Amino acid sequence: MANLWDKLIGHAAQREMLRNAIAKGRLAHTFLFIGPSGIGKRMFAKAVAQSLLCERHTDTDLDACGECSGCKQVAAASHPDFFQVGLPKDKRELPIALFAGDEERRGKEGLCHDLSLKPMAGRRKIAIIDDADCFNLESANCLLKTLEEPPPKSLLFLIGTTADAQLPTIRSRCQVLQFAPLTNGQVIEILLREELVEDPLHAEAVASLCDGSVQTATELLDPEIRSLREAIYSTLAADDRKRFDQALQIVEQVEAGSDTAAQRRAAAWATRFVVEFYRESLLILNADDPPAATKESPIARFLARFTNRSLDDTDLVGDLLERAFLADLHLESNMSAKLCVEGLLNDLALIERRRMEAVR
Repeated sequence: MANLWDKLIGHAAQREMLRNAIAKGRLAHTFLFIGPSGIGKRMFAKAVAQSLLCERHTDTDLDACGECSGCKQVAAASHPDFFQVGLPKDKRELPIALFAGDEERRGKEGLCHDLSLKPMAGRRKIAIIDDADCFNLESANCLLKTLEEPPPKSLLFLIGTTADAQLPTIRSRCQVLQFAPLTNGQVIEILLREELVEDPLHAEAVASLCDGSVQTATELLDPEIRSLREAIYSTLAADDRKRFDQALQIVEQVEAGSDTAAQRRAAAWATRFVVEFYRESLLILNADDPPAATKESPIARFLARFTNRSLDDTDLVGDLLERAFLADLHLESNMSAKLCVEGLLNDLALIERRRMEAVR
């Protein structure tokens, strides 16, 4: 079975930092890995766990043979001293049961209980807590004692997206380690290696849209997501008379989700594509030497309205982009997915219409 480091692409600086901390005897008990979803933070944590539970390497090597019993068990998530918890399916918060057991067994089961026991086979106990953005007060308070008084020979990795998304009580007791998005070249390498795309050109096209996240790249391969992107771009490029009918079609796509989670996923993609459209438009408007664009592309059709490329034009696109960012905040505050997208598209049309009328 392969060494997990061999599968991981990127984040060499973070690995070297941990190796140095181990060599100096300064390895923290709890780490908070921060960075966009889908860039390999969880795999990195699992590779560290494999290294520290490898039977053929010392801790200071921070490497794994991939062949011993310890390595194989970590890779298969069956090692008695290695634990992983994350957001249960169809849940929006990490429940206390993950950390303290069900009500009938409260305090006698769960991650905190498991970590309090002595290692059974390895040199230490290691846990990965995925979806750390989703702690509620109850589950966070349950974990707090473990963070304040870490059991001997225990190591925790919390996986989150931003420091601001963490509860202060959790964040203040962790060593934060920032992870950057992958480069386009690294995403392309992963897509081709995992045979998620048929050829390098397809991989390059997807990588250019995914902001360094393999998770986002994988979702962009979904025909429904691609269809939604095309609909968004077509709507934003259309003249005002066609805008309303196309906006309704997009709202219907958001409603087509079979449950709330699916609807919110579609709404998140819709707002993401709006941001992407106006951000690229703004870059072209402000460029001294704007890139050549296909005349039939949606962005080219949109920019054709701005013949003068004036400061007012830039302000207009900036206002449209700002409204799209606001839609992201509305989604995060649990606004209805349908209302969020419907309100966004109606407001975009209104902003553009008012600005155009003011110029006349």
